[in-house]
Amino acid sequence: MRMRSRLVLLFVLLSCGVIALALAQGPEGGGRQGPPPQGGERMRSGGMHGDMRMKHMQGNDPLGEFMFPPEMILEHTQELNLTPEQKTAIRNEVKNTQSKFTDLQFQLQDEMQALHGLLSQPKTDEAKALAQLDKALDVERQIKRLHVGMMVRIKNQLTAEQVEKLHQMHKMGPMKMRSPMPGGGGPGDNEEDEK
Repeated sequence: MRMRSRLVLLFVLLSCGVIALALAQGPEGGGRQGPPPQGGERMRSGGMHGDMRMKHMQGNDPLGEFMFPPEMILEHTQELNLTPEQKTAIRNEVKNTQSKFTDLQFQLQDEMQALHGLLSQPKTDEAKALAQLDKALDVERQIKRLHVGMMVRIKNQLTAEQVEKLHQMHKMGPMKMRSPMPGGGGPGDNEEDEK
């Protein structure tokens, strides 16, 4: 009975982790339908790399201070003075990573369904359940590794000055960065005054 309680707890924790991962990937949930946006297409709320977004600006991403999502960079091409070569390199990096990400996301869904099937049995074989958990965690590791690798390659396309500007934008926060009025005046611009 104690083993079953542990497995149920493990399943609940793992399910919460998968739900958190899905929420972190945005409102679309799973992988994008159709091809990624092309070069000249305006980015939508999903950004250039769809569901691969990190919760960069919410403060719960420990790497957010050092890594910048492609949509943040490309939304600020003029302020950053991105060269055409940099824009092309960033877009190509996103396109190359997106297809791999989508495949891994489908693979993760398959592994989680298999784990769910094992855990939903009246009696669960612990060794099989843990082996299946390892498969799911390995796919999650691959997804995170793919994402961080892409972010590093994109950051390495930037100059030191561009990285510094992005650091400053990050410190301002999302509300100040997207202020509708030149020089401020938008929601969140008085955030420091409220503290």
